Amino acid sequence: MGAGRTVNMSSRGLLIASEDVLVSTGTRLQLIVDWPFLLHGITPLQLVVSCRVTRCLPEEFAVKVDQYQFKTKKR
Repeated sequence: MGAGRTVNMSSRGLLIASEDVLVSTGTRLQLIVDWPFLLHGITPLQLVVSCRVTRCLPEEFAVKVDQYQFKTKKR
């Protein structure tokens, strides 16, 4: 498990900045992104992404999205 910051995101991939990048190209991951908007203005959401690492740089890595879904988050 690790932590990072989403640098950018599209429907096909994400670029994640992380000081403790411990992944390599080809690794399959599940990322959980706290979504910045609330469902109906009340319920926190998380974006759950199944993905594969496509590129690794010293302090960031890129992934290609295989599947994604939104889930509600407990308050």
